[in-house]
Amino acid sequence: MNILYVDSSPRQESHSRQLSAAIIEKLLEVAPGASITRRELGAEPLPQTEALYAAALASPATLTGPPMGSLDLSEALIREVEAADVIVIGTPMHNLTIPSVLKA
Repeated sequence: MNILYVDSSPRQESHSRQLSAAIIEKLLEVAPGASITRRELGAEPLPQTEALYAAALASPATLTGPPMGSLDLSEALIREVEAADVIVIGTPMHNLTIPSVLKA
C-alpha cells in the first residue's frame, strides 16, 4: 500500500496533525509494510503559481510544448497522487476554508 500523507498546518501540535497522525497509525496497523510519501506543507510550502507554469497552461500550443522546467514540480506532485492507494490530508480550517498552502 502506498500512502500519500499531507499535513498543511504550520503548528506542530495542531489538532489536525494529531488526527492525521492517528489515521496513519491505524493504516500502518492494517498494512505494516506500507510506504509513506510525506508532504509537510506547513513547514515546507509549495511555491505559488509561477510565470512559466502559467505560460505553459495558457494555450494548447504551450501545453504541448511547455517552457523547459515549467511543469516539473507539477508533474512530480501528480505522480505522487497517482502512485498513492490512500491519501491522508491533515488541514486546519481558516475562516471556514482550507489554508492557501494546501490550495497551492
